[in-house]
Amino acid sequence: MQWRPFTNFDALLKWRCTRAETSIMVISAVLLGLLFGQAPAPVRSTAADTELIEAVKRGDLARTRDLLSRGAVVDTADRRGFTPLLWASAGGHLDVVRQLLETGASVDRKAGNGTTALMLASANGFTEIVRALLVRGANVGAVSGSVNARQLALERGHAGVVM
Repeated sequence: MQWRPFTNFDALLKWRCTRAETSIMVISAVLLGLLFGQAPAPVRSTAADTELIEAVKRGDLARTRDLLSRGAVVDTADRRGFTPLLWASAGGHLDVVRQLLETGASVDRKAGNGTTALMLASANGFTEIVRALLVRGANVGAVSGSVNARQLALERGHAGVVM
């Protein structure tokens, strides 16, 4: 069986709700984000943005740098709300994470399900990525559902990652 990074916090939390409840939660999250100055991640709009997400998923640092230098949006998001930083953190691509942070990626940008880069790196045991995110001011208190990055690290058996 091939190892795959953990990215499905909805399944972990066993969160179930109706479409109406989900719509209300999404609208509330967007409004609260706008109110507190955190607009939702932009939707992919160019081929370069789409290529950026794919390059990051592969851990292709050279291609990531090239696309960013040609104007790809560092905080672009896929249909699930995952930004390049979230994908790089989930995949364990430390050099790509560093590049994205240096280019101005939002360290605490949340995916559609509330997941942060710190949560993904912690859940997957990527200690160096956790350190890089913390140095850039990642919010250790951020929660997705009712779990934070520390709890995810412990639940997945990565005690060495605990902040």
